[in-house]
Amino acid sequence: MILFDTNSPALRYAASLISGVENADEPVKVVVGDGEVYFTLKCGLKIKAPIWKGEYDTSDFDDRSEFYFNARFLGKALNTCINSEQIAFMRQEDTVHIAGYLKKPDVPQLDSEKDEGEDGVPATYEEPEPMFSYEAEMANVEPFEEAVFGESSATFRMEQSDMVELFSLSDYFNDVDICRKSGVVSFRVGNDKMSVVTRYNMSNLGNSKSDPNFSFNVSKSTMKLLSFIGTGSVTIDYDEKTSSISASDGTITVVAKVEPCKYETLVFKDGETKFITPGTAFDEAIPKLCESLAATNKEDELSFEYIGPCNVGITWKEKYGEIFKMISVGEAKQFKPFAIKCHLLNILIGCVHESSVVFAETKEGKQVALCSNNRYKRKVIF
Repeated sequence: MILFDTNSPALRYAASLISGVENADEPVKVVVGDGEVYFTLKCGLKIKAPIWKGEYDTSDFDDRSEFYFNARFLGKALNTCINSEQIAFMRQEDTVHIAGYLKKPDVPQLDSEKDEGEDGVPATYEEPEPMFSYEAEMANVEPFEEAVFGESSATFRMEQSDMVELFSLSDYFNDVDICRKSGVVSFRVGNDKMSVVTRYNMSNLGNSKSDPNFSFNVSKSTMKLLSFIGTGSVTIDYDEKTSSISASDGTITVVAKVEPCKYETLVFKDGETKFITPGTAFDEAIPKLCESLAATNKEDELSFEYIGPCNVGITWKEKYGEIFKMISVGEAKQFKPFAIKCHLLNILIGCVHESSVVFAETKEGKQVALCSNNRYKRKVIF
């Protein structure tokens, strides 16, 4: 038998992450090591939790065997036992049982001065035996092959706040291109209707132009895993030979496969600027048009049309007709009316409050919106 202290932050974190897997059939590999147990999910997440050090028999796990369980079931068992004093792993040949372990059962103790035997001698009581409050038998599932990380060919950093910005786009993408060229790390997401390129200022601090260039694509689920690592910032190693990345904070480790980049980079050099509008213009116009962009339907659009050198009209169409608002802009060149989906414009709105938005068009006819603030620079192509 081995015991875990339920007050261990690592164990509680492991129980939470393991039970929260998205795939109901997700397997988890459990390896009992020297003083620690390693939980590894097929998706690439590895968590280690310390074994409680005490005087008890742990010989049934001395062979350091590997076990494969259903992650959700294991997580549920751990969470059910988490209010016990300890959690016990017990082994009977190839079967593992998990139980809530109460070292001192809540049994009323008798007062020796009042509770005397028939001969007047105070009664004596033995220490109660430990009890189990809950027990689950873990069935073995099919094993899996873990992702392998070799040697680092490049290293980069991502700030947790930058990850939050990427997750704010999670309704519009399934994966992320991560690239570094001449010391600058950028992130690209997209689909068949739009593409977003973002450069986060914090994640580019301290980078040198001589740092190795790299480019690869990671899934949205891998981005989610990286957000579990540490606080403040996450250092990520990239292994070009094995096409994998690795990150660790000592307790949680992520090793995940990556794919080649999927999204082309649009270099905006020879396009034509239509107009530049300050963020305050949107702050005043949007509530009068549609209350908020978040309140619009996914297919709703905002249409822009040239009114004059310093004015652009915005129209929001709904079933009751057209709502029109004119905003003041910097010098505008005459342009053909164009429209942008409200949810795409919403990607920019988080930035425009502190700066301006440039609306432009490339020679190939691509519509582009550019913006920046003290945290990031963003380019939306639609």
